[in-house]
Amino acid sequence: MGNRGFFGLFSNKAEDEEVKEEKNFNLIEAAEDEKPEIDGNRVEYDEQEDAVEYDEEKAQMAKKQLAEILDLMQFEYVLDVKKGKDGEIVLDIEGEDVGRIIGKDGLTLNALQQIIRVILSKKFQESFRISLDANNYRQRRFQSIRKISLTAAEDAKREGKEIEIPPMSASDRRIVHMILNEKGVKTESVGERDKRRVVVYPK
Repeated sequence: MGNRGFFGLFSNKAEDEEVKEEKNFNLIEAAEDEKPEIDGNRVEYDEQEDAVEYDEEKAQMAKKQLAEILDLMQFEYVLDVKKGKDGEIVLDIEGEDVGRIIGKDGLTLNALQQIIRVILSKKFQESFRISLDANNYRQRRFQSIRKISLTAAEDAKREGKEIEIPPMSASDRRIVHMILNEKGVKTESVGERDKRRVVVYPK
């Protein structure tokens, strides 16, 4: 790996906070640009059903690649890898810099997860299920999305009209669909790219 690092995003160690924040933004853009397309539409890797089961060698490779990226971003962290309950590769980050690693609404965390998935998929020519977490952020985020989802469903029922939830990441939208569909509430994703959002219909 050369000095420029992944996707040309990283260079020298001596940088101020403004430059680091710009790199975080570029990281998110790089992750978006790396998504595959089918019939002109971006596809989320998490939606692929043919993802391979957990493999220790590939899990360690994922850990190594993530560590290299975090080092280049000059983060302080402790990184662990394990098998998830559904056979996915789970990478867990702890440390003082987890706030910046997570980013606003988890955008940086999701971008890192996407990039690690892309790196492994290109290296092994297989689809991977990877979950990247930091200080149990995913569980906290799940509870927050659950509250938003249930409130939207209640508002739709009370007002008798469709309710739009503000734009979310693909992973957050999946949580909304899962929670409300289990309760018999119809939902639909609409919009493009960073404007994509969930519409909740009255039950």
